[in-house]
Amino acid sequence: MKTSRLIGAMHAIVFAAISISSHATLTSVLNGQAIYDSDADLTWLANANAAGTAMDWTTANAWAAGLDIDGVTGWRLPASVPCIGFSCTGSEMGNLFYNVLGNTAGSLSSTGPFSNVQPAFYWSSTEWVPNVTAWYFNFNLGKQDTFYNTSPLYAWAVHPGYVGSHLACVGVDTGSFDSPMDQPVTLNKRARVLPFNMMLIDNDGNSLTNAEIAPPMIQVVVAAGSTDSAPPPEALESVGKGDDGNQFTFNGTKWGFNLKTTNFTGPGKYTVTVVSGDLSSYIVSPTCEGTFYITR
Repeated sequence: MKTSRLIGAMHAIVFAAISISSHATLTSVLNGQAIYDSDADLTWLANANAAGTAMDWTTANAWAAGLDIDGVTGWRLPASVPCIGFSCTGSEMGNLFYNVLGNTAGSLSSTGPFSNVQPAFYWSSTEWVPNVTAWYFNFNLGKQDTFYNTSPLYAWAVHPGYVGSHLACVGVDTGSFDSPMDQPVTLNKRARVLPFNMMLIDNDGNSLTNAEIAPPMIQVVVAAGSTDSAPPPEALESVGKGDDGNQFTFNGTKWGFNLKTTNFTGPGKYTVTVVSGDLSSYIVSPTCEGTFYITR
């Protein structure tokens, strides 16, 4: 079956895995030809010197714009913000160097999963003086500055967002999870099981099964103490024993997960969404969203 490619105060918890992280996740996509940075929502070419040579700024931009990687177009050079010196993390290469790869000013000690990162100057897509200078990033030292457009520097292409398959989450009968989780639910006792059921649809309108994709996962985001806007308690019927782990199960027509609320210890608003079980092959966008409240 064809699957098309498209181009705080809250803690995210992937249920049962109980993983909370403030660091970017780097995931190999496009059969290893690119790396997705979930924090910046950018996809970088895995080969940081895919062009194989240094080039002037105009040629570098044209090279990136002309890339076609497994049918994915729309590549560009990384963007910069005005900043001279070290720790320019507002620029995409600066963010990658410091925040994602964990390097420090003056030293390229980590290149992560990327290959052929040159300890040299890389062009950004951002001009400074039109037709004269543009911003560059020095990957040897972690320093940003401007240089003449006609100078030969290296080029590294990026793509906005995730470039793998985008699967839409929809309910069988609604635009989100099936009833009763298509509406907010309030529980004044935590010993309940909530049924979350949905389908994953590709861009051709096909409903994907466990034979075609890795099972999606349930994610719960907790906003502690946010019960002021909770609706009246819901009289839910028992749906039996809840599921263990964090993966949805496919029952032949749809994906389902029975969430045991006994795993949650405090009052507040809980938002449930569906996330990919394999970021190397697909992302869930748009996702389904359900809400439940726990009151004292």
